[in-house]
Amino acid sequence: MFKIFGHLALAVLFTLVTQLGGLAWLGALLFRRRLLAFLILYAGLSLAAVWAAPQFGRVALSCWDRGPLQMQSWF
Repeated sequence: MFKIFGHLALAVLFTLVTQLGGLAWLGALLFRRRLLAFLILYAGLSLAAVWAAPQFGRVALSCWDRGPLQMQSWF
């Protein structure tokens, strides 16, 4: 029971840090070498997200002053 809650807590933590981290961890649980599987799955999901985002109309925000989209600050 503790292992299940531990893995769910870790998946939630990874999801809070990076949106794909939780999915990669849950997928890595299916393998014996979890860390290696996590790293490979995370890299694959990251590359897939970079490729798939423009297909659905997602545009990256510019970190600089120039560009079509700019970040807004509440301060």
